[in-house]
Amino acid sequence: MVVAALIVEGLFQLFGWVPRERHTAVVNATISFNYTTILNIIFGIVFIVLTTVFFRTGGVEMMRMMENGEHAHDGDGYERHARGMPSSAHDRHSHQGH
Repeated sequence: MVVAALIVEGLFQLFGWVPRERHTAVVNATISFNYTTILNIIFGIVFIVLTTVFFRTGGVEMMRMMENGEHAHDGDGYERHARGMPSSAHDRHSHQGH
């Protein structure tokens, strides 16, 4: 890539396509607050909160488990719950008193 850039620069100079005079105006840059600054701050805070919740609630372990294929694919979760059947031993015990 660098060699290609040098070749292109050399060709531009050879054919005289590089301007000799440069008319530029330097404007003093200032820091200003507008709506995009406020949105950046708000979404930065949202990002920090969501990242903290992810790490504190075991998100890394969950992602590892999903990556390794350790989660159940037997269709014993939502389908059983949708039919009104308990989906685990914990659910069976919690529904017995009702």
